[in-house]
Amino acid sequence: MSRYVFLLICLLLTSTTVLFSQEKRTVVFGKVMDEFANPIPNVHIKVNNKSKGTITNAKGEYIINQLKETDTLILTHISYKKHHIYLNNRNELIEDTLHIVSLLEEDYNLLPNVNISQQKKAIELSSDQIVDYNFYKQQIVFLKADMHGFFLELGNKKQYLPRLKEEGIFVFDVLGNSHILTTDSAFQVDLDYGKILNAISKGEYKKHLQNLKVLTKKHLVLEDLRTNSNFKLHNQMKIFYLIDLESKEEKVLLKVFDAVNYSYSRSYYYSIIKMYNRITPESKNQILNQTWDGNVSSLKTMDPELINEINWYCQIASIPIYAPLVKCRGSFFIFDFSNQKVFHFSNKGVLISSHKLHFPKDLKFNKLLLFDKISEQVYLVSEKQGLVTLCALNKQTGKVEDSILLPHRFPKNIQVNNGFVYYIIDNNKFGEHNKLYKFPF
Repeated sequence: MSRYVFLLICLLLTSTTVLFSQEKRTVVFGKVMDEFANPIPNVHIKVNNKSKGTITNAKGEYIINQLKETDTLILTHISYKKHHIYLNNRNELIEDTLHIVSLLEEDYNLLPNVNISQQKKAIELSSDQIVDYNFYKQQIVFLKADMHGFFLELGNKKQYLPRLKEEGIFVFDVLGNSHILTTDSAFQVDLDYGKILNAISKGEYKKHLQNLKVLTKKHLVLEDLRTNSNFKLHNQMKIFYLIDLESKEEKVLLKVFDAVNYSYSRSYYYSIIKMYNRITPESKNQILNQTWDGNVSSLKTMDPELINEINWYCQIASIPIYAPLVKCRGSFFIFDFSNQKVFHFSNKGVLISSHKLHFPKDLKFNKLLLFDKISEQVYLVSEKQGLVTLCALNKQTGKVEDSILLPHRFPKNIQVNNGFVYYIIDNNKFGEHNKLYKFPF
């Protein structure tokens, strides 16, 4: 009998040790990612029926302590479906810590006022190593790369560009000429023959061609950025001029002024000067010695707090004003994103109308406007956690009339042509080529 009692006691002790070991599984280290293995920050993790919880960091990671094996974690995020993690019978235990990787599924139903058609599918147009693309004579012209270098592809034609040594983007100037812009240069390209005609610096291109917005037989519209001499880094005002090509007369069409950024950057500017004068000895003070050019980034200091203030100012003050111009038949529109207005002008520079831009409250818009030159439709772009929504904007009223959600996440080089949305998906991180897709609006 005593033998059985001894065995029973041993069994109870063993069971207690196991239960205690299970109770020690109190730490969960988790990582939350999307279907493309991108970390998802700001995911809320809550323990079921408890007030305990946490949130993922920028790397999608989180830690929760003092959990029981019977607990359940609930993961929620505004752009993804709710996800449950049941801690019982998990085998990812490493040194009393459960290491759990969770993949969240995107939830399109959480984006209101977005039209998603299950019948619409993105069509893959090319799976070669695409660098960029554009539209030319109702065809798609590609800039691609292989082991031999960069080349143009238009229809069945393939022409290498030996002078091109790095990736670039396609642009067309107001004269209809095509260019490939690289880090420092602008290459004018003959697309019919697939060759580079000439090259200029990128600075020269911006100075002489990029600011030309509209060209008719009699008039030219020029865009110019003006900065106050006291705040050299801040693009405070963008001015549109109309130039009469016959009389050479010039008049101002519109001044776009960002009053919020101006006030913000000015306040920072003077606080930096005050701080610099307070901590810098007179012998080394550039302002007192009149050796300063007025640009805060050229102030010499070793003070970490002042360096942070200067860096922050440079980030705020260098934000450019976004006011795109689109040319339609017989007129053009200027979209003032800083003040949320749209202006409609005739080709002669006469103001036809102006309206407020009405942005849907449930979508945050990037400073990006797309224009379909064939249908003359304008689109606003909203991006959230890699999900991109395109909203068709009525130019006459400034109101959004329809919207769609693109089926792929993190699309690049988005363009709209003849009612279709084109974009590139970067697959290089998966060891595959970039792919171009076509999606109906």
